[in-house]
Amino acid sequence: MAWEALARGQVKSLGGKLQKTYLTINPNKGRVQVKRRVPDCPQESVMLSYRWHEDDWGDAYTRIRNIFSYIQQGHNLKKAAELAEGKSPVARINWEAAVDKFHEYKTCSDNAIKEITWRENYAGFLGMAIDLLNDKSKVVTINDIFRQVLGKWESGSGQRKEASGYMAAFFRFCVEELRFDEKWLPPDNLKKYIGRKPIESVGKTQKGDALTDKQILDLIDSLPIDEAGLRWSNAIKLMSVYGVRPVECNHIIVKYDETCGEPYLFCTYIKRTGKGETFAGEVQPLPLRDTKGREIHWNIVEQISSGNFVLPVMNRGAANTYLGRQRGWRKLREQMQAEGKNAVPYSFRHSYSLRAHQLGIIPENVALSMRHSVQVHFSSYPYTNRRSMRADFARARQDNRMANTA
Repeated sequence: MAWEALARGQVKSLGGKLQKTYLTINPNKGRVQVKRRVPDCPQESVMLSYRWHEDDWGDAYTRIRNIFSYIQQGHNLKKAAELAEGKSPVARINWEAAVDKFHEYKTCSDNAIKEITWRENYAGFLGMAIDLLNDKSKVVTINDIFRQVLGKWESGSGQRKEASGYMAAFFRFCVEELRFDEKWLPPDNLKKYIGRKPIESVGKTQKGDALTDKQILDLIDSLPIDEAGLRWSNAIKLMSVYGVRPVECNHIIVKYDETCGEPYLFCTYIKRTGKGETFAGEVQPLPLRDTKGREIHWNIVEQISSGNFVLPVMNRGAANTYLGRQRGWRKLREQMQAEGKNAVPYSFRHSYSLRAHQLGIIPENVALSMRHSVQVHFSSYPYTNRRSMRADFARARQDNRMANTA
């Protein structure tokens, strides 16, 4: 019959883009039987109370849609059918299972993202959301979850914008693909969650301050022991020891000195800005020291040469996003703020500059390794001017004393 073919087609299309419902329907003793066969798992089946008849199909299909919704939340077919019929208490949504399905969709669909993109962008924000969603005392509506997760960052900040985008994509997936209740559907316009920057911060740059060697080493030790943690640990080492900008981490190559054959690092990144040109060039290392004053050598050149120095993809805002999720970084920022200072991803570069001047390297050579003009260097690091001024006056006084004793 025509309605039977239509009914089977409707059940098959329940999975939408996922195309993995594994549900089929058949008549059994005059009633609708639903079967589910997942690869490598025993077949499940349940009998519905509806007749296998065109007149009953509308109500039967509504029940099957509800059953499928509960399956997508992590329940087996029998449990899903009971919940859909109202025989059990209202089910707790299995948000972890929903995240797993979203992960599968994002990494396996036609426009799939890389696994590292998932880990470094989606996973952290969604992890925060799931922790809150599992605490019924904290979350009642979609507004609750957005406001509580985004409340960790300043209104109007880049982190808020990124987090809201990733979470909105997840909740839309839950409603549109997993058939979650529409109360979880976020609005198209997320501005009310992102907010605006405070008036006092508009037009200001987020200038950072230098970190001590101990602060940098403690931060590295605090990172997770996983692939992402290793990549970001390497990025921090590279920025701290060589003074490169975050975006430049993916533009570092090994070259060899023409005269002696010694390997060195070379940054290929070039960018023209309002302050002048960021030029490509050789970068010189300034090792950090431990609490006993001993230099720490991470053998970065050798590791890059051998292909063992893995780094994250340093897209715009990537450092802020990853570090913002790390407890060690948030603790460091709080400590710096208590001192009236600001820790930002550029702080590793600022630390390199300060270390260079503390070692007495002339500003022109420091600027050359940091690949910006001397003028930019002086304007960015005022202590450079002060040090140069003091050295000139001290030299003049010494010359004057020597002239008087002659």
